[in-house]
Amino acid sequence: MNLQAGGSIVIGVTYEDARQIALDVYKANAVDLAAAAKQAAIERAEEITDQFLGELQDKNPSAVSQAARPDFQIALLDAQKAYARTGDKELSAVLVDLLVNRTKQEQRSLREIVLTESLQVVPRLTAAQINTISVIFLLRQTQNQFVTKLEHLGQWFDRYVAPLASSLSKSDSLYRHLVYSGAATQELTSVSFTAIFKSVYPGLFSNGFDVSNMRDLVDKYPNLEQLFQDAPVAGRKMLPSMTMSLLEQTLVSAGVHDKSDIDRLVNAQKSNLSSDAEVLQKLIDTHKGFETLADTWDKSSLKSMTLTSVGIAIGHANFQRHSGDQASLSIWIPD
Repeated sequence: MNLQAGGSIVIGVTYEDARQIALDVYKANAVDLAAAAKQAAIERAEEITDQFLGELQDKNPSAVSQAARPDFQIALLDAQKAYARTGDKELSAVLVDLLVNRTKQEQRSLREIVLTESLQVVPRLTAAQINTISVIFLLRQTQNQFVTKLEHLGQWFDRYVAPLASSLSKSDSLYRHLVYSGAATQELTSVSFTAIFKSVYPGLFSNGFDVSNMRDLVDKYPNLEQLFQDAPVAGRKMLPSMTMSLLEQTLVSAGVHDKSDIDRLVNAQKSNLSSDAEVLQKLIDTHKGFETLADTWDKSSLKSMTLTSVGIAIGHANFQRHSGDQASLSIWIPD
C-alpha cells in the first residue's frame, strides 16, 4: 500500500482511539445508575482515563498500542470503576501509577500479574492504610545510599517520611485489614525501630573496632588502609558511614575481592554499635519526628508487619508519588 500525506501518518491505535475505546468499554460495562449518579460516574471515568493516558504519553508512549488488548481494557476498567465509585483523588493517583507501571511489564510476567492484582486491592484500602503500606515499604524495603552522616537522616525524614507519618496509627484494626486485603502479613517475630537503622546504616552508629586486628588485610590489600576513619571511641577505627551494599561495592573498588574478607570487614563495622537507647536519641536529635514514629512503630503491629508482593507494588507506587523518586519495581519484584 502506498500512502502519501502532507503530515505524519499514524498506523495503529492513537491516543484518541485509546481514549474512545476505554470510555466505550466503561459505558458498556458500568452498572446502570440514576441519572445524576450516572453522569457523575461517567465524568469520573473520563477524568481517570485522561489522567492515565496523559501519564502514559509522558512515561511510556509506545504502550498506547496495548489499548486493543483485552487485558489492558479490563485493567483500565477496574480502575475506572473504582474511581467512579469514590471520586477519591488520592486513590486515582495511585491507580494511575499502577496502570502506567503495568504497561511497562511483559505480558504474563510476575510483575504484570502483581500489578493487576494491586488494582483490585487498592480500592479496598483507605488513604491512611495506603500511606502506612508506604511507610513499611520505606523502612523495611529501602535504603538511601546518600545517607552518610547523621544529619542526612533528618533530611531523609523530611522528604520521605513526613508526608506519610500523620497516617500512622496504633489501632490493630488498621493492620488486621491490611492482612485481610492481601497487602501484608503479620509475622510472629518483630523488628524494633532502632534495629532497622542499625542494620541499614551501621556506620552511623558504630563505635569502631580495633584496627590492629585487620593488619593482615591491610597487608593483603594496600588500598584498604585509606578507607579507615577515626571512630567516636578514641583509638578505634571504622569504615565509611554508608549502607552495607554500598560499603561492599566500595571495598571491591579498593581491591578487596575475597568474599570472606569483605564479610569480615562488614562484620567489624557492625560489631560495636551504640545501644538502642543511644541510637534512638541520635535519631531524635536529627529530627523530632523520629520520636513519634519510633513510639508508633514499637507500640503497634507495625513492628511485625511484612508486605506481600501486592503490598510492595502499592507501597512502591504511593512512595514514588509522594517523593517524586523513580525506581524500577524490578528491584523488589524480579521476574
